[in-house]
Amino acid sequence: MRIVFLVLVIVSSFAICDSFSQAKSVEGYVFESGNRGYLDNVTVRALDRGNEVASAVTDPSGYFAMEVPGNNTYVMEVSKQYFYGMMDTIFVQEQKTFLKYELKREPGYVFEITLAEARTSEDVVVDQIKGALIEVYNNTTKQSELVLEDYQDHEFKVNLQKGNHYTILIRKKGYLAKRMEAFVNVNGCLLCFEGIGRVDPGITDNLTENNQNGVLLANVELDSLFRGKKLQINNLYYDLGKWDIKEEAQDELQKVITMMNDNPHLKIELGSHTDSRGSSASNLELSKKRARSAVNYLRSRGQIPSWRINYKGYGEEELVNACVDGVKCEEEEHARNRRTELKIVGIEEEVGPRKSLATMKQEEFMDELLAEIESEGVIKVTADGTTKIQTPKIETPETDSIAEVVEEQEVVFEDVTEVDDSGMENFRKNAEVKVDELQFDDYVQLQEDGYKIVIKTSETALPPDDMLWKKHNKLSVTFDGKEFLYTIGKFTTEGDAMEFFNTVKLEYADAYIIQYKDGVLVD
Repeated sequence: MRIVFLVLVIVSSFAICDSFSQAKSVEGYVFESGNRGYLDNVTVRALDRGNEVASAVTDPSGYFAMEVPGNNTYVMEVSKQYFYGMMDTIFVQEQKTFLKYELKREPGYVFEITLAEARTSEDVVVDQIKGALIEVYNNTTKQSELVLEDYQDHEFKVNLQKGNHYTILIRKKGYLAKRMEAFVNVNGCLLCFEGIGRVDPGITDNLTENNQNGVLLANVELDSLFRGKKLQINNLYYDLGKWDIKEEAQDELQKVITMMNDNPHLKIELGSHTDSRGSSASNLELSKKRARSAVNYLRSRGQIPSWRINYKGYGEEELVNACVDGVKCEEEEHARNRRTELKIVGIEEEVGPRKSLATMKQEEFMDELLAEIESEGVIKVTADGTTKIQTPKIETPETDSIAEVVEEQEVVFEDVTEVDDSGMENFRKNAEVKVDELQFDDYVQLQEDGYKIVIKTSETALPPDDMLWKKHNKLSVTFDGKEFLYTIGKFTTEGDAMEFFNTVKLEYADAYIIQYKDGVLVD
């Protein structure tokens, strides 16, 4: 009898221990503070003495579930990007443990965007846009934040953290690419947008906690593409009777360059229009000069191929109102006719993969950096003496081609020193010569100490209309006895040069650093 009882005790003990050690269910929900809804993609981890025992990720309804050994204490770690994480200690004994966790959003905003076709009028019902390529790039951290390829929904969310500048690019075949900029507490701007229409606080999630958090809604419309479509360039003004590009107009033309880069398959015409005042012949000629000036600016500053953009002056041929000759109009009415428009004249078939936004931004950053570090002009040194030559500057003269621009520019010799003891004649001071008359085969080392970055080498000198001259307004060239070295930058120390060198290598893979000491190129 005692033996039977002992056996029962032992069996019962094993059953109890087994019930303690068998897996128990831990499940629950994670939601955002302030009753803002359940959160998906939240990582929930069960830790035992710092070691992960189990983990789960919440679904769109905020639900998670996992299994852990029972009768034990665990530290629950809950985390999600853009939210403050939290930790909780639980004891698992029951068959099922149910948990609820509340996460607080870090300072910043949720930007909810709805995509649709652009409206031609308020009464027209437009279709939602699905299947777009959506990319978000953080210019502050220089990292890609979001890439949605062939996104099969018309709504998406972007998390905007304070102290950051974001670029949002949306592309879909048959539509004009849409680029938007968001500045969040940057340079005194609490929340500023460019390239976006109306932005409203959310209906239920208004800005809260002294504008620290909030949800913003925006309807983003994409313009359909077709030949003949016109887009107006705003704020492109000229002085009366003039056609040169004013400084304040350069920002608007830079937007055109960005649009052309975002839509590399488009061919456009830039058209300039005047009001009706003055003779029709003079207005036509003035509009041609203005359109040509703007196109020359775009070609030279944006390296846009000439086949992609042309110009046309319309004069007073296409007025947008009734302000013709003999009709008295207010100045604002005349101003409506003085406009510059882009017209799509060709849509090429897109070939190959699209360039990513991250790659485009890196190239834009590279161009800005190179412009920043370029030296103070083209310094060319001849074998007969040290001669500094003023850089041929391409402005926006009345000509149709960059080659003609270069040919028309005059280059003035400055700071001309006497030749060495070779007995040759002194150079004429301030002698004017044509660019195509310059002899490029007698360059020698640059007589200037410091470090430079070589971006190109060539056995023969590059012609004046080479793209490298157009891309870098401040380019130096010297001859090392074997080949021509084309350099940018001017650095006092090697460390300063190296700081920019790694970035320059992204665009010029064969770039390298050279040093001049006592006027001689160091091997």
